[in-house]
Amino acid sequence: MKNQALWDRIEAHSMPGGFVTLLVECTGWPPDRATRAVLEYSRLAYLTALAIDLAPSRGRV
Repeated sequence: MKNQALWDRIEAHSMPGGFVTLLVECTGWPPDRATRAVLEYSRLAYLTALAIDLAPSRGRV
């Protein structure tokens, strides 16, 4: 089950709209590959934030 609040925070700070175009221009990738790379970045950002959110706190009160 997805933590919707966490996902919403990541989506609120997503990559700029022109980033796919920049990837295509700089790497020569086709647009669909660049789009998948941006989506994968969002997925990894979510998983990283979720892991940090679920990690036991050390020294926090």
